[in-house]
Amino acid sequence: MNPQDRISDLPENLIHGIMECLPLRDAARMSVLSKTWRENWLTLPALVLDDPFFKDVLGKKRNNIFEYSSIVSKILLQHYGPITKFTLHIPRTVCPDIIQWILSLSVNCIKEVTLVNWGEISMLPSHFFACTNLTKLKLNSFYFNPPPSFKGFPNLLSVDLENICFLNDHILEDFVAKCPLLEKLSLKDPGTYELPRLVINAPNLKYLTVSGIFHSICLNGSRGLLSVSITLLKLVDHIKNRAQKLIQFLASSCKVEKICFRRYFVKLLVKDGLSGMLPAAFTHVRSLEISSIDSSEELSCAIGLIRNCPNVERLRLWVKVAEKSTDTDKHNLNSDLSCKFLQLRNINARLNRGSDAELKVIELLLACSPLLESFDLEIHKEIDADVKLKISRKLKQFHKASSNIIFFISMATKDNETSDSDTNEDSSSYSTSSDADSDSDSDSDSDSDSSDISIFDDEDGE
Repeated sequence: MNPQDRISDLPENLIHGIMECLPLRDAARMSVLSKTWRENWLTLPALVLDDPFFKDVLGKKRNNIFEYSSIVSKILLQHYGPITKFTLHIPRTVCPDIIQWILSLSVNCIKEVTLVNWGEISMLPSHFFACTNLTKLKLNSFYFNPPPSFKGFPNLLSVDLENICFLNDHILEDFVAKCPLLEKLSLKDPGTYELPRLVINAPNLKYLTVSGIFHSICLNGSRGLLSVSITLLKLVDHIKNRAQKLIQFLASSCKVEKICFRRYFVKLLVKDGLSGMLPAAFTHVRSLEISSIDSSEELSCAIGLIRNCPNVERLRLWVKVAEKSTDTDKHNLNSDLSCKFLQLRNINARLNRGSDAELKVIELLLACSPLLESFDLEIHKEIDADVKLKISRKLKQFHKASSNIIFFISMATKDNETSDSDTNEDSSSYSTSSDADSDSDSDSDSDSDSSDISIFDDEDGE
């Protein structure tokens, strides 16, 4: 007697959950086990047709538009039942069939859509805006221009737009206003297109990420924000005091817990006259990141931001200031050790030059953080050996308000900024007591044969 097949007797939703944990090609192969498993494959609600899938199935042929379109069309034509999650990576070649595919999704209760365009930026099919059940959306490299008939996505919670061209300044504002439940918004552009004047009025918005070239940001109406990350890739002309008003709004009208200001945004704050103490305190902020600090004036602005976050627990700084200590006096970095960062526990700081001004910041943080537990200091690998020795000696000499700090010291090797930790070499750590860190085809790609996958066969499993 054959042992009982307990897996096949599981409820359909559990079987689908198992299949969704597998690469799509492996999930398709399970359809040969029996008619039951074939049924499970043909009703699988999550289809992830990403680059790894096409590389696995087609190998070097994945940029052949006929082979690519044939596979996607067969999967969608054989599928029945709702598709709640759909991911599609579009090759570099123009694919006219995408219009038909999006049309089929728009009438199929789709909830999560990811469309990544590897080729030339192209217009998003108008049928896409009929997917009114969407809860999660991710788009890469499209023109974004909803039709006049677009009424909004009433259930949309998360939007991730990367390398998107908005055809006029009001499109993004109108789109966000038509997504009343929106909680997470990410706008990223490598500098290819200037983002429009950003007016974001989303009462339920909690997480905002903006990276690109833009002239102004207005968040009035988005009072539920918990996390704000702003990366300005280029200093552009802007309306005076807009940055100051943004800081004022975030501090006084929101309960923001995490703030990241990267690249040229600190320069914009300085240009608006925000150096030293700021107009309001961020009493709810627990995590703060400030990067690309190039001058003592910007350093003073950064210190002002830290002081205005009295409850900050985690701090990350990227400093590359060349000025000597004599230049810090006029910006109050040299002597004011009276302030206290009473909740600060973890610091990650990167020094690009090892200048006196950079070391003054380290001295200030160590002397004013009585609860500090860990200090991760990254030193640029190209810094002269004598300067590294000076940094080491200074660290031992600086007064430390906390009696138990663990130092992690590493050599930073990357020049680009990321939100994650950079790759480091030569890492070391020590503790201290009181007063004492694209898509390219490889030669190994084979011209995979898709005939062994049952989704492309017409025969039923036995």
